[in-house]
Amino acid sequence: MFQIEPILWLQSLESPGLTWLMRTVSALGYESTYAAILIILIFGIRLKQGMFVFICLLVAGIMVNGLKDGIQFPRPSDIDIRVFEPGDERPPLLVEHGAADSFWSFPTAEALEMASIQIDWSYGLPSGHVGVAAACFLGLALFFRSKPIFIFAIFWIVLMALSRMYLGRHFLGDVLGGMTVGVSSVAIAHLLVKPFSGDDQEPKSLLRLGIFAIIFTLLTPFIQILDKESIGRLLSVVAVFLFLVQTGFPQDEAPVWKRAVRVLITIVLYVVIDKIIDPIDLLNIADDSFFLLLVSCVISFAAFAGSIMISKSMKLYVP
Repeated sequence: MFQIEPILWLQSLESPGLTWLMRTVSALGYESTYAAILIILIFGIRLKQGMFVFICLLVAGIMVNGLKDGIQFPRPSDIDIRVFEPGDERPPLLVEHGAADSFWSFPTAEALEMASIQIDWSYGLPSGHVGVAAACFLGLALFFRSKPIFIFAIFWIVLMALSRMYLGRHFLGDVLGGMTVGVSSVAIAHLLVKPFSGDDQEPKSLLRLGIFAIIFTLLTPFIQILDKESIGRLLSVVAVFLFLVQTGFPQDEAPVWKRAVRVLITIVLYVVIDKIIDPIDLLNIADDSFFLLLVSCVISFAAFAGSIMISKSMKLYVP
């Protein structure tokens, strides 16, 4: 699964059109795309179900970043001179021929050793693009109970996997690992929110999700591979739900223009809050794990809860 041959076969099909398609698909797999999808889901379609999809993405983020930094497997384009990145300049090679010799073996010991000593390196296993794509669209299909979205999810996950391999950024094992992470994230999210997904909106129904978020919050200062931003945002989701339990969930139904205004308010508010808090990074505490977690939590909670309050006051939710 860490051989170079499947990648070389994909790259043998290279053409300007195919390279453009694969680069476009990969470009849609970054955080900004999913942030836009989430804001539209939560404030333009269904608040509660959109937040459930958000949890899928956060669990996937925790798993992807933790596994990448824990396993420390290099990317194909970093360890094999035969792999190129269509449309990009080649990055520096760690070793010239470091891919696996057989289907069930790992990259060479030399390649693994060289990758493990890099600082702030971008590792390959599992594929974050594939893992987050699976978490997002399979979560969407599950919580919005949509068969067409499920069919699209399968198509998109496979296309994303092919794009990452074609661009030389991942082995077959990496993208399969990403798929596993995505499916697992949706299963975990469903287990966490199941008591809260029905009509029961009592604080006790958030117990599983709250315990999950608090455990990871407490572990963050001691386990460096944990993703502080995702954990902070997960904690903010619990806080938003508790806030809504106390103040009341708004009715999602509204004309399209009101939904669009709610989405716009959230985007503007998030940008403003982020710009206000960002200068805090100038202080010498920006590298502190708990500080990063806290900042992520505050920004997300303020943006989401603030948008709901503003939208309610402007009667953008149907009473």
